[in-house]
Amino acid sequence: MSRKRYLIVGDGAAGFSAAQALRSADADATIAILTDETSPAYFRAALTNYLLGELREDQIWAVPPDFYDAWGVHRVFTRVLSLDSAAQRITLSTGGASEAYDGLLIASGARARHPTFPGAHLPGVMTMRTVQDVRRVIDWARVRGLERAVVLGGGALGLEWAHGLKERGIHVTIIERGGQFLPRVLDKVASDLLTSRLRQAGIEVRLSEQITEVYAGQDGCVTGVATGAGETLWCQLLAAAIGVECNTEFLAGSGVALSDRGAVLVNRRLESTVQRIWAAGDVAQIDDSLPQLWEPARRQGRVAGQNMSGTALEYDPGAPYFATRLFDLDFASIGDTQNGDTERVDFPKGTGRIVYRKLVFAEGRLVGALMLGERETRVRTQGRTLKRLIDSREIVTAIEEQLLDRTFDIEGWLETRQAHRSPKPVAAPAVVPAKMKGTQAIALGQPRGTSKVAAVAAEGLGARIVAGTVALAIPGRAASA
Repeated sequence: MSRKRYLIVGDGAAGFSAAQALRSADADATIAILTDETSPAYFRAALTNYLLGELREDQIWAVPPDFYDAWGVHRVFTRVLSLDSAAQRITLSTGGASEAYDGLLIASGARARHPTFPGAHLPGVMTMRTVQDVRRVIDWARVRGLERAVVLGGGALGLEWAHGLKERGIHVTIIERGGQFLPRVLDKVASDLLTSRLRQAGIEVRLSEQITEVYAGQDGCVTGVATGAGETLWCQLLAAAIGVECNTEFLAGSGVALSDRGAVLVNRRLESTVQRIWAAGDVAQIDDSLPQLWEPARRQGRVAGQNMSGTALEYDPGAPYFATRLFDLDFASIGDTQNGDTERVDFPKGTGRIVYRKLVFAEGRLVGALMLGERETRVRTQGRTLKRLIDSREIVTAIEEQLLDRTFDIEGWLETRQAHRSPKPVAAPAVVPAKMKGTQAIALGQPRGTSKVAAVAAEGLGARIVAGTVALAIPGRAASA
């Protein structure tokens, strides 16, 4: 039987998780990850911790140094230029003949959206999406003696930018064109509490404002920005956090259907509209859902990899879950926090502490939860428990008043309600190399059948390997019909 040949475009959470799933299912297959990232896979959500100085660079890697060899995965440093889905071949920037595949996973991720106003091209206008971006920011701050920065964007990354720069002793102004922070995640009360905490930390907050131009100094680098109100804010760094764009340009003319956001349209098996092509991670859109978060990407990659090997699993994300922290505040948002029949709110005042919890109910079920509080309140732990309750779709009318009681055992109640159902399989314990904001570590055990894996890896690429990355195209036969 001929050996299958699988190509994975992208080495993020979805890409390497899919490679693991494929190798676990097929010890003989040729598996190659195609990437233009010079660094091996890393926890993208931990980049803020790196900027904060909470983690060293060697602590943000998502895979051990021997991962690609141990799992028999070829990591090819290249860029995919085009896809011929009819011929099942892709063209690479490294040249040579196009590469054939039996199965292709598009996990090419997304890149930071760059601003377009005048002066946006100047040195000192930066985004933060890759480890190289963070290195650049740290070097810029060190070399230029950075004193003042403007952060554009009030989403999660903008808030993290502000936190990281402030911790480095830099005066920060954060500009958000909307009237509140994280409008899809927080309500007005939570946003106001967050605003107060930012100002308490010494960060200048400007809501319902925008930047119209960036000014250059005598050295050609950023020296200030103009606002829509006609004011000039002097700064040496403009940190742009205005969203991301899917890396799908190479799919033009391929027949793979894309959404109006540039994402690959997939079903719950992560199958695209073209046979033998799957998509996962920041580039995969299921219905209207495009979360572009680490944990969904990892889970999608595992499901896609298993389905590429011949199984028929469906990806079930459950209620959307978002969690992060800012200074001493944690916040978590689960499910639908804006549409429901009734709400229950816990918002004690006059305590000198920030605590805000809101539960949203519809048709007798918990459908959403919003939690904001200081770290010792264990907001994210509560959030994960409430997610399990939301995903269970249990009727909670009888316990609705108790759900905000911290002593109430939600897990125990769920176990009692679901005792007659089949127990869920126990997940493999996660490997936690460090405490990372917004990041869940993943277990990276050694594959079974190591002799076959080693044999695949031993075939090599006929190329010199540097830092786990191969700079040549992959070997192997043409794809089977």
